[in-house]
Amino acid sequence: MPKEIFKATAALQEGVKVDVQARGFHITIDEPVNLGGTDQGMNPVEMLLGALGSLPIDRGTSIQPKIRSGIRGFPRRIGRGS
Repeated sequence: MPKEIFKATAALQEGVKVDVQARGFHITIDEPVNLGGTDQGMNPVEMLLGALGSLPIDRGTSIQPKIRSGIRGFPRRIGRGS
């Protein structure tokens, strides 16, 4: 199987707001107002937790069907309070 190389760029826009681009897609990462941002996007921790929750596992299946099937001990939420 050929090796995949993934690339992304992150550019600071203003304050703590960052524009991230990969393969022609872009997202805005920002902090809420109470943490010095403008609340125009998820904060970095929320983005990372969402990315981890979407990772494909075991031959291309996603985490979601495993959550629905009720595998004992599998987290239903990722992050504080899970």
